[in-house]
Amino acid sequence: MGFEIKECALRDVMSHPRLKGRTRATVKVMLRETRLGIVSDHNLTLKVWANTNTDMNADEVKSALLTRAASILSRTIAIADLPDRLAAE
Repeated sequence: MGFEIKECALRDVMSHPRLKGRTRATVKVMLRETRLGIVSDHNLTLKVWANTNTDMNADEVKSALLTRAASILSRTIAIADLPDRLAAE
């Protein structure tokens, strides 16, 4: 099985309403899965957060949020790939 990230967009970036130094965002991801020659597209919405400070510029904040999204997406793909790995054993 293979996964490919087709689109990834950061949306709704805002300061956390109660936790100072934390920024929240939504990340929209379109993931393409290919299994046994069948292609399926999955639209995911990830809620992410990152610890930020006033010294960080917009690109640094964006990078921190996308890094968090990449971590969540990596775990999601690993779990989705698990049944194929178990079947191969």
